[in-house]
Amino acid sequence: MSEATAFDTEQDLFFKRLRQETAESHQKLENNRLSKAILTPSVSLPDYQGYLAALFGVTIACEDQIFPAISTIVNDLSDRYKSELIIGDLLATGFSEAAIDALPVYRFEYFSTAEALGIMYVLEGSTLGG
Repeated sequence: MSEATAFDTEQDLFFKRLRQETAESHQKLENNRLSKAILTPSVSLPDYQGYLAALFGVTIACEDQIFPAISTIVNDLSDRYKSELIIGDLLATGFSEAAIDALPVYRFEYFSTAEALGIMYVLEGSTLGG
């Protein structure tokens, strides 16, 4: 087996395990009331704002807590910051800056770099529709 083939196999196994280990988190996110509401044809502005407000709290937490823990592993983190985009959408839909500042921010508990990567993977999937 060539070195490239061995790398591809290891990478495939890594992603397979990552998907398995985060499947429950993905499922919980997909079954969340807010996630379901924005996917319905009758989605309302308050539904969208509620989703964005919740996503903001999780996104800020990920950017503040998780990204520093994985900064030496993920080389394109600077391209993955999304909180400013969420703030822009909240402002465009009628939220004031004071209302955004008052939104709750989630706190992650993780015990390893692998768990931090898993948290980022689930958040990335949720924001990419994945």
